[in-house]
Amino acid sequence: MKPSFRISVLLYAVLCMIVFPSIPMAADGFTQADRERMASLEASFSMFVQQVDKRFEQIDKRFEQVDKRFEQLEKRFEQIDKRFEQVDKRIEDLRIDMNARFEQLTNLFYMMGAMFTTLFTAVFAFAWWDRRSVISTAKKAAREEVEHRTRGLDETTLTVNRI
Repeated sequence: MKPSFRISVLLYAVLCMIVFPSIPMAADGFTQADRERMASLEASFSMFVQQVDKRFEQIDKRFEQVDKRFEQLEKRFEQIDKRFEQVDKRIEDLRIDMNARFEQLTNLFYMMGAMFTTLFTAVFAFAWWDRRSVISTAKKAAREEVEHRTRGLDETTLTVNRI
């Protein structure tokens, strides 16, 4: 049995309980007027049941539409979840790439520091070596010049070693 049929039978029984006790009965039973009222009530009740059935069908259609909308929403949420997973993967890949780049930059700074230190040490060593060689060359040239100019002078007054 359909639920709408059960509801219509129940409503019919309730209406009968309410309507029939209020109708005055003839001494010999139902009268023609009672039969006409009953037919009128039955017709209006059947119309009422049909309208209720139509309303329930409309409500069922609405629920089906709502269910379809929920299914569409679920599909959209699944798509959004997939997009978020893709974005998370991209972010993770970018993080890995960024860490690799920072490691490369760190290694580059270490190399530049080592090159700067090596260059500074080489320039300082060259300057120190050049100064020593210039000083020793200058001493040698000065000694030769002094010897050349002091030849023939009295050695007691002026010696190269004292100069």
